[in-house]
Amino acid sequence: MNERQRALLERLAAGEEPGAWAPGEWHSVYALRDRGLLTRSKSGGDVHVEVTEAGRFYLRHGRHPDAASDCNRQATTQERKSCKPVIGYS
Repeated sequence: MNERQRALLERLAAGEEPGAWAPGEWHSVYALRDRGLLTRSKSGGDVHVEVTEAGRFYLRHGRHPDAASDCNRQATTQERKSCKPVIGYS
């Protein structure tokens, strides 16, 4: 995930609704949706975007929940460090 996608996921988790976003942010929405980190729906011309449980997990831990089981199998210290949660998210 790139910085723009992460920043957008954080803003959406904080309650931001789709609006006048910067160029390329809709591409980020689709990339996040394809990873299962958010959902996007359209009804009557209105677009609704919602962060999924997997997206909230990512913001709390810094990794996709599907990667959590991989952390138990990693052998090196460097790989284990990448499985530690990100500090500062609750």
